[in-house]
Amino acid sequence: MTHRELKALIVVPNIEKIEGPNGLDERLLTLFNEARNIKLPIHYALNKFKLGKACRKKYSSVSIMGFLNIDGNNTNKFPINASMII
Repeated sequence: MTHRELKALIVVPNIEKIEGPNGLDERLLTLFNEARNIKLPIHYALNKFKLGKACRKKYSSVSIMGFLNIDGNNTNKFPINASMII
């Protein structure tokens, strides 16, 4: 999977600083710069534990999440009956 396949990113605002050669800070900066170059939307939300819970990871934290498909379910499961409309 490459960054070109991503459609959007969600990033938490409370990521720890890990400096050093090829550390987390450097890798995130590279990822953000590439995302801005290809006009990939970056959303900041929640915190690490809430994002982990939203991903159904019970006791873990998630710092960044990428979406490969943002289309969703476009089919109607319950079509509206014409006789119900007044």
